[in-house]
Amino acid sequence: MSPSRLREVCRMNKIFAVGIGPGDLQLLTPRAAEVLRSCSVVAGYPPYLELIAPLLEGKKLIPGGMRQEVER
Repeated sequence: MSPSRLREVCRMNKIFAVGIGPGDLQLLTPRAAEVLRSCSVVAGYPPYLELIAPLLEGKKLIPGGMRQEVER
């Protein structure tokens, strides 16, 4: 999908599920980075959002808890 088409889809209120890999911004797939750059709202677990902070500037963030994470 081209970047312009991806931006168009994001404006259409689509939801993307994006994995951030092992937590190192350098290891994020190019496609995941492209989706994150193109969307205006990103939801996720706050410690994980911090790992990709450079891609989130200017976006609305919706922090959410991961209750199962505590059990680990």
